[in-house]
Amino acid sequence: MAEKIPNYPSIFDSLTADRLEKFRKNGPLTYSDHETIQRYFYNIEISSEINKAIHILEVVLRNQISKEWNAFLVVTNWPMSKQGIALGGKYQTMHDKIDQAVARIGGSAKNGQVIAELSLGFWIHLFDSKFDVKNIKLIKGIFPYRSEWNKALTVEIKNIRIDLGTIANLRNRIAHHEPIFHQRDLNQKYDLILRYISEINPSCLDLVEHTAYTRLRTNGWQNILFPFP
Repeated sequence: MAEKIPNYPSIFDSLTADRLEKFRKNGPLTYSDHETIQRYFYNIEISSEINKAIHILEVVLRNQISKEWNAFLVVTNWPMSKQGIALGGKYQTMHDKIDQAVARIGGSAKNGQVIAELSLGFWIHLFDSKFDVKNIKLIKGIFPYRSEWNKALTVEIKNIRIDLGTIANLRNRIAHHEPIFHQRDLNQKYDLILRYISEINPSCLDLVEHTAYTRLRTNGWQNILFPFP
């Protein structure tokens, strides 16, 4: 049986040439239709593996933060209670986010549901400098397996915020199906995700299948089979 030849013009029309142009060109290099689709699917595979790791980090991070805040405030319903977050001004957005999360869930909302409903951005904002007074007391509980700490905890908290922001930006690019496979520091970003998981709970690293990502990076886009067998 003759090998099926994909209808590339039709495929490019539906995926849009503008989007695929990002995969067709690499500096002075221009790839064939077949190679462009290989690179497109390679990006999908890489994005999928990274997204799995980010998923685990997001869940363990938000649960650990809420656990430490509840213990610190001696309550059981934070962030739903909004306790510890000042009213108005630069804090108002966080109050609004919690209210919106409760509204989406409905009148019988429970704190655990609100925790899950809040975005990664919400949790990262809790490391903003405006929360330094609390975070100085909380940060080592949030990352109990972090082995080294800067003596100036406010500097460490700032670095954590920057790191988590880098991860969030990568997550956003993945969510918008943007190319990430070509980033020279992608392996470092992936390792950063794993590091933060391990600093919260190293047991949760078992939930991340590292070998799939490593295999993809080692083999490269040239080994993506298309058309599919």
